[in-house]
Amino acid sequence: MRTPARWPPPPINPNRGHAPWSPKTSASCWPPRPAPMPPRRPSTAWMRRSTATSASARSGTWPACEPRLRALGVRRRHWGQSQRPAFGWDSLTDTERAVASLIIRGMTNRQIAQRMFLSPHTVSTHLRRMFGKLNIASRTELARIVAEMCPELIKGG
Repeated sequence: MRTPARWPPPPINPNRGHAPWSPKTSASCWPPRPAPMPPRRPSTAWMRRSTATSASARSGTWPACEPRLRALGVRRRHWGQSQRPAFGWDSLTDTERAVASLIIRGMTNRQIAQRMFLSPHTVSTHLRRMFGKLNIASRTELARIVAEMCPELIKGG
C-alpha cells in the first residue's frame, strides 16, 4: 500500500536548496531535539563523603545536617553493619547455615525452598554465596566442611 502524497508539499529551504527533512540540512533544523530532561534531585554524595570520616559517623550518631538530608529525601537505615568476617565458616549467616544443614541431609534446592518458605532461586543464591565464602565448588565439599566445623548440624533433626 502506497503512502498518500503530502499536499501541499513541504516548503523548500531557500538557503539550502532542499527539503528541511533532508540529511543535508543543518542539525538545528532536523531532527528535532528531544525534550529537556526534568531537573534532577541534588546529589547528597558530598554529605555522605564528608560525614563518613567524622566523629559522629564513627560513633553511630546521625550527623548534624539531618534536616537538610531529610529535605533531600535521604533516610537513615535502621539496621547496623554486621561485624562478620568476609570468608570462612564464621562468615556464614544464620540462613546460610540453615541451608547448609539441609543440604547435608541430601535435600534439593526445591525441597529446601519449600521447607524454609523461600524461592528455589533464593536457596541457589545462598548456595552461591556460601561457595564463594568457603572457596568451594560443590555440595560434597560443603558437607565435608559442615562435618568438620559444625557437627551438631548433622545430628540436629
